[in-house]
Amino acid sequence: MFFGSIVAVVTPFKQGKIDFEAFVKILENLIQSGSHAIVVGGSTGEGSLLSFEERKELLALAIYTASGRVPIISGCSTMSTSESINIVDQAEILGCSAALVTPPAYVRPTQRGVIDHFKALYAHTTLPLIIYNNPTRIGMDISVETVLELAKIPTVVAIKDSHPDVSRLSVLRQKIKSMCDQNELPQTKPFSLLSGDSPYFAAALAMGADGCVSITANACPELSVKLYDAWKAGDQKTFEEIRDKLVPVDELMCAEVNPTPIKYIMHKLGFCENEVRLPLHPISKELELRIDRVLSFSKEALSKAA
Repeated sequence: MFFGSIVAVVTPFKQGKIDFEAFVKILENLIQSGSHAIVVGGSTGEGSLLSFEERKELLALAIYTASGRVPIISGCSTMSTSESINIVDQAEILGCSAALVTPPAYVRPTQRGVIDHFKALYAHTTLPLIIYNNPTRIGMDISVETVLELAKIPTVVAIKDSHPDVSRLSVLRQKIKSMCDQNELPQTKPFSLLSGDSPYFAAALAMGADGCVSITANACPELSVKLYDAWKAGDQKTFEEIRDKLVPVDELMCAEVNPTPIKYIMHKLGFCENEVRLPLHPISKELELRIDRVLSFSKEALSKAA
C-alpha cells in the first residue's frame, strides 16, 4: 500500500543534460529524511520532456540508489495508450514498484476510453498501476464512478487525485470501503487514496487520504514526513504546527507553473542548477525575490519552514 509523504522528485539538468550526480544527492536526502516513496519522471520531474533512453537511465539510477529502502514509482504519462504500454513495460523491466499513469493527454478520452486505457495496460504488464487524475494538465476529469470501475482491475492499486475538490477523497474512501465490504474488489490488494497537491496534504489526510504525492517534499522532506507521522499518531498539536509552517512554502509551489518554483528552491539549497527544459522557462525575477523573502536558504532553516 502506498502512503505517507511520497516525493515527486525533480530531474536536475546541467547544460541541457541530466545531472546524475545531483540526482543521487537529491535522492539520498529524500531517503535519509524518511520519505515513504519517490516518483521519478512525473510532472515535477519533467517526464514528458525526457527521451525514452533518458527515462531508462534515470529510473535505473533511482532504483540502484534506493536499493530497496523506498519504493520507486515511475511517472508514465504519454499521448497514447501504445506509448504508455511501452514506458510501463520499461518501468517493470527496470524493477520499479509501480507506474503512475494519466489518461493520454490532449486527446481527452471519454470515461469508457479511460477504462479501456487501463485495461490495456493491465493486459500487457503485471506492474501495480496508480491512477493519476489531473484535469488541469490532461484536459479531462476521471469521474468517481470511473475510479471505482478502475479499482476493480487487479493491478490498479491507488489513485493520485489532483481534482480541485479535495472532498472527493472522502467520497472515494467511503465508496471503496463499501466495495471492499461487499467483496467487489480483488481481495489480494489494498487501494490507496493519495492527494496530488502539496497544499492539500493536511486537508487530504483529514478527508481520509493515505498520503500525498508532494512537490514541496523535495525541499522539506523532514517536515512532510513529520506531518504524516503526527496525523497517524493523533498528535493534533504537532500536526497543526507543521501544517502552518508548510503553508507559505506550499504557496510558492503554485506561484508559477510546476516545476519551475521548486527547481529554483532546490538550486538555492545547493542541490542542482536552476535549469528546466523548453518550453518551460525559469521563474520570473519577481518570484525569485518572493521566494528569497519567504525562505532562509539553509537545510536547518528550511526544515523549520521559516
